[in-house]
Amino acid sequence: MAKESIRAKEKRRGIKDRLGIFGPGIIITLIGFIVAYQFVGPAPPRTITIGTGDKSGAYYAFAQRYREILARDGITLEIRSTAGSVENVKLLAAKEGGVDIAFVQGGIGDPSAQPGLQSLASLYFEPLWVFHHRDLKIKRLPDLQGKKIAIGPEASGTSPIATKLLAENGVNAETATLLPLGGEKAVEALLGKKADAVFFVLSPQSPHPESASPKRYSHSQL
Repeated sequence: MAKESIRAKEKRRGIKDRLGIFGPGIIITLIGFIVAYQFVGPAPPRTITIGTGDKSGAYYAFAQRYREILARDGITLEIRSTAGSVENVKLLAAKEGGVDIAFVQGGIGDPSAQPGLQSLASLYFEPLWVFHHRDLKIKRLPDLQGKKIAIGPEASGTSPIATKLLAENGVNAETATLLPLGGEKAVEALLGKKADAVFFVLSPQSPHPESASPKRYSHSQL
């Protein structure tokens, strides 16, 4: 019994000695982890959703290229085709069912209305193109009065710019027929003579009506 008691005491003494040696180190290590955790950001997401535009436009094509690049690092880019910049801003601001990033035409967002949105970079300039049938005598925007004009879908970036420019030149819903068409639908309307003119805000690399039938219409870059 005496020997067992001595062994028990020696065992307890050994544990106390080890705690005395390693205990402070363990505590310091735990404190270090806790402090470091306060300054370490969360791991980047492995899946990102991007808002683009019509599938026929440059935004969608650029998103496909980004998807290939991000896939090299194991990041999945989900592409959501949209009506354009106005819808993209709404999706960015949405609390549920929105997108993480999006292509947005310059001048569309309102910092006071969406204070939580941030621009990552300016990618390139986008010209405003106005296409019309060659046989129409149109040299300036006021000449579009009385015409059928495709100004882009309401949620696109083209629509607010086209509407404002036309209004400044006396062309509005009372003096012309404004059609909420964009992309391929606008091209079809122009070539089918259901529209006299169309407005596009597009990258020069985007497909546009001129490649389809250059002899049937003229275009202007404003």
